[in-house]
Amino acid sequence: MSKKIGRNDPCPCGSGKKYKKCCMDKDKKNSNIFQFPNSGSTNGQNGSSQGAPDNPDMQQLLDMFGFSSQEEMDRSLKDYEEWAEKTLSQPDMQGQNITSFSEFSGRGANLATETLKEISGRLSEMEFSSKEEADAFLKQFNKEHNSSPQDSFLGLSPNQMKRLLQSDLVDLGGDLVRLNEKLQVSDVVEAPMLKKLRYLFDMFKENGGRLPLTQSGYLRPVYVKQYHKHFYGEDPMHTWVKQENQVRDLVFLKDFLTDFDLINKRVTFMELSDKTQAYIDKGEWSLLYILMLFHLIDNISWSFFLPPRLAEIEELEFIQDSALFSLFMMKKKAVNFISQQKIYDYFITAFPYYDPIQNAEFSDNALKIRFSDAPILNMYKISYLNLFLDFFAAEAGLIEEREREIKNDPNTADSDTEDMSSWKDLSQGTLTADGKRVFKEYRITPLCRKLFIWFDDPDF
Repeated sequence: MSKKIGRNDPCPCGSGKKYKKCCMDKDKKNSNIFQFPNSGSTNGQNGSSQGAPDNPDMQQLLDMFGFSSQEEMDRSLKDYEEWAEKTLSQPDMQGQNITSFSEFSGRGANLATETLKEISGRLSEMEFSSKEEADAFLKQFNKEHNSSPQDSFLGLSPNQMKRLLQSDLVDLGGDLVRLNEKLQVSDVVEAPMLKKLRYLFDMFKENGGRLPLTQSGYLRPVYVKQYHKHFYGEDPMHTWVKQENQVRDLVFLKDFLTDFDLINKRVTFMELSDKTQAYIDKGEWSLLYILMLFHLIDNISWSFFLPPRLAEIEELEFIQDSALFSLFMMKKKAVNFISQQKIYDYFITAFPYYDPIQNAEFSDNALKIRFSDAPILNMYKISYLNLFLDFFAAEAGLIEEREREIKNDPNTADSDTEDMSSWKDLSQGTLTADGKRVFKEYRITPLCRKLFIWFDDPDF
């Protein structure tokens, strides 16, 4: 099936940036680029294309319900109609709500499903004298619903959630969240990504203000190894690290410096710009941190840092699109340490469609892998925790982690931690050198609490 490149997808040019931040404006013919399948064959029986449907609305429906073709969806609809007719013909089902097509097709219920059921219930209790009166009722119902806080959204209304998902951090205008203008250097100096930036600046200084590049424009292996050794040590499992694209935070740093004109790139070397030197001389590390945060959330595509097989899964792009909600979620639920599983549970409660493995049984799903009696490896879950927690929040210094030992009875919580009964799913923990099995917990840092001022904070 052909794939439509969205605004927040990785740019097809391979830069690692979001499409909207890279080549979208250069496309003069269309607002999106389409990648067509290699074969242009058609179905021999009816001549229909095996690629994407001509109707974009139909393609949206296929994507929504997870069907690979219109024929597959038509078959499922027919099965659903037969099942619904048979179910509603039963005496005890007269006038009752039944399973929606979304639930029947294995996608599970969602907020829209529940809302439709609520509307149906309200309408059954009312009588309207005209179509205009009914339309007015539905319009008012929709307005009230979209502005009402939802438990699954942790108190956000659908309108607020839409704003968080569709806006960049720089575009929110401060009506939902704003950044603290009184941020001090002491607040950000321990953030890992800022530490790595400062070390990279030191590497420039040690080499006379310049870092040599290969003929392809990459950092030379000797400097990649120096950087990797400094932050990751003499790990024998990583002796193969030689190129900058093998160290994802180094790729991010170089991209950040390039995008904000903080380095001058020549054919054989790169050097810090005068603007960067002015930042360093003035000690404006908090400003550099904010610029890095904007770049991390809004500019660079996180999917670029996934293995190629996972980067092709469209649902994983949503991890970055929902980053601001995930931060709001951590602010509400992770003031004290909570487990990885709890974090993921809150996320999936808000966005059940993100994870088809958790919400339905797909025996033929290539990502659902079982090794003998080991737990299922849910790559949707692992990718969310890896990208949001490890790549973004931890690197930005917004969360801290600790390891807790899994006791003989994992369903028994210690007095100073929350419910541990969810330890079973994502992983059975990590086995340490001394034979203990541990799992990770996270909480927000003082930097996270100070940096983001949300609409429901007293100081907003």
